[in-house]
Formats: sequence, C-alpha cells, structure tokens
Amino acid sequence: MGLFASVSSRMTVTALLCAAVTAGAAACGGGTGHSPGQAGASKAAASPSRTADPLAGLSAQQIFSRSLDDLKAASSVRVTGSSTVSGQPTGIDSTLVHAAGCQGRFTMGSKGSFSFIMIGKTFWIKPDRQFYTSLGITDPNTLVMLQGHYVKTSSSSADMKSFSPLCDPSQLAAQAVGDHATVILGSRTTIDGQLVQELHVHDRGQTGTLAVSVAARPEFVQMTGDTSGQLAFTAYDQPVRLTAPPAGGTIDGSKLGM
Repeated sequence: MGLFASVSSRMTVTALLCAAVTAGAAACGGGTGHSPGQAGASKAAASPSRTADPLAGLSAQQIFSRSLDDLKAASSVRVTGSSTVSGQPTGIDSTLVHAAGCQGRFTMGSKGSFSFIMIGKTFWIKPDRQFYTSLGITDPNTLVMLQGHYVKTSSSSADMKSFSPLCDPSQLAAQAVGDHATVILGSRTTIDGQLVQELHVHDRGQTGTLAVSVAARPEFVQMTGDTSGQLAFTAYDQPVRLTAPPAGGTIDGSKLGM
C-alpha cells in the first residue's frame, strides 16, 4: 500500500510493523516488496455468468466500499504478510479482534523476531535473543533476565501508540487505504482456489492491488502494494480469546524505561 530507554532509542518496531501492515496502499511507505500476483494468485480464473455474479452491476468503488465496510465490521480477522524494509525481509502473522486487541508474531530477517499481545491498553512484547542483540543488548546478565519473558507496557505510550490502530480490523481498514482513494476495476482471478475480483487502488501517489471475494458480501482477501509487500486476510469472524501472559513470565517495562 520507530521501545526501552536504552533499548527504545534503537528499536524501530512500530515503523517496521506499519510498513508491513499497510502494504496494500503503503500509508506508511517504505521498503521494497513482492510484485503483484504472488502468494498463490492464478490468472486462469473462470468468469461466472452475469446472472450468477453477486457483484454484477456494481462499480469498482461500490465493491471496494462494501469490502471495506465488511473489514471494519469484522469481529476478528487474521492478517499475514511479508515485505522488505530497509533491506530486511519482514513478516507478520497477527490476529486482530475488534475493540479488544491482537496477538501475533513479527519477524525481521537477520534482526530476529518477537511475539506480541495487546489487550485493551496493555501491550506485551517477547523478543528473541537475536532481536535483543541486534539492538546492541549483549550483556549476558541482561539477556538472561530478558530471555523468554514478555515485557509489559502501555499501548498508549509514545513508543507503542502507533501499534494500536493495527490491532483492530476497523482501524486497520482506515490505516490501509485512504478516504479519497481512486479504485479501478481489474480482472477476475483465483487465490488459493477462491474466485476474487481485483481492484486497482490509487492512493496518496501510490498504487496497489486489492483482491476481494466474489460474494454478495465481498471481503478483503489480499492486498499487494507496488513497493511495500503483500498481505492476506483470512479467518474472518472466528472466535478468538486474547489471554495475557502469566505474571511469572512478565517483566515490568517501566523498569526498562518503556
């Protein structure tokens, strides 16, 4: 489509996540990614008869608006994707729960990875050793203390407030595509066996391709940015329970300057 006092001054989690999650229209910009048509897309799509076509008679903008409204209304959705940010391959696998939070994992190539959980205004992050060392945290005692633990902080903190809109389907929809995007009808294709309608989205000087399901209630299936990677949307409205990490496996982030 930028967390710990000594730690937070060097961590760019928010910027990297933003670049990955807004792949479709690149609202946050940055990176180079996959070209349109990857991740299971097949151009050998069959076109249903017009009478059986649930999107028949709808304009590109109408199809786009319906799919955007559906994402905003979703009780939950799983978002997976990949991009390249500052030369590093990045990946995200996150389940978003409307008005509740999210949980998932973010990877950054040679810089390591971290798991995260957000519930309400509380945020937990559990980086791996490689992630910590990529930040310059190499003291053995510090690494032993941090290893395998979640670090608890507030999602409203200066470092994490940008994360919150990426943890709710309705806010993600607003982040992903601007209100004044121009949408052009594309071709029919299939993604993992599912018939989809492609929409070419032009937003804030950048372009992307949005694939939505061919259904009376179209849903986002895939977003592909011209330079910012690709996202897949699955598991709409599935029951999800977000659970806070155990207190024994949690470190108070305020003691680390978070």
